Amino acid sequence: MNLTIGYSGTPYEHTVVPELVRAFCQEHPQINVFLENYAHQELKGHLTHGNCDVIFTMPDIIAGMDNLTYHSLLIGYYCLIVPSEVKLGPLPVSLEELSKNRLIFLDHRWCPPTQDQLQKEICRNNHSLDLAYVC
Repeated sequence: MNLTIGYSGTPYEHTVVPELVRAFCQEHPQINVFLENYAHQELKGHLTHGNCDVIFTMPDIIAGMDNLTYHSLLIGYYCLIVPSEVKLGPLPVSLEELSKNRLIFLDHRWCPPTQDQLQKEICRNNHSLDLAYVC
């Protein structure tokens, strides 16, 4: 038996997926697990066309797709990661305060819609950002 799991490669997935797969394989040694790493849109296509059995994603990624069922594994939130020498104001950090530092955003083709909306809101609130994008 084979199980193909799709994931987008978030830092969380890089940490958790190997542990999950290891534990699953120990409990089910008769199942061969294959991993696919693609952008969210490609993963949706792979799932709907039967190239993946399951994908790790977020509810807003598959919103409006009636042929899929979403099961929440965890509840999360977006966070800000900064070098320890960067001093920020009181928590939660205001969007305006982010303009004091260089920011790295995830390319809109790879990030979930809610993250893309957050990144656009940060841009709207900070007209002179030192900004870089990764994909």
